[in-house]
Amino acid sequence: MFADVVRSMDIAAALDVERFREIVTELVERSAAVVQRYGGTVALEDHAVRACLAAVGVQEQAKRLAVEVRECDGVDLQVRVGLNSGQVIAGEIGSGSLGRRGRGAGRDGAADGTEHTAASCWPAGRPAYRDPD
Repeated sequence: MFADVVRSMDIAAALDVERFREIVTELVERSAAVVQRYGGTVALEDHAVRACLAAVGVQEQAKRLAVEVRECDGVDLQVRVGLNSGQVIAGEIGSGSLGRRGRGAGRDGAADGTEHTAASCWPAGRPAYRDPD
């Protein structure tokens, strides 16, 4: 599973850097709680179903946070969530061998093409929240 904050740099430019950090941290914490509720990153027999449920749960949390951010900050927070299957490398981005140019990275430094997969999928994904007007 991967997630993308739509126009994240525009949001960052519109807000104080500390407020932007707070919003992103809250999104990550809510998303992580959902993923943990569905088994985390442990391979289970029904992992595909759990991943789908987790993706929907992350979208629901993003919608809730988007309402709060809209009311408090006047900006639209939209999040795309995608699923992919196959081999993955998981870990903290930039941490030792899992960072760019680390072991297991592709020719361009992306971990097993994950960035390319996310980039190629984003046009098909609809943000979890869109302002109705």
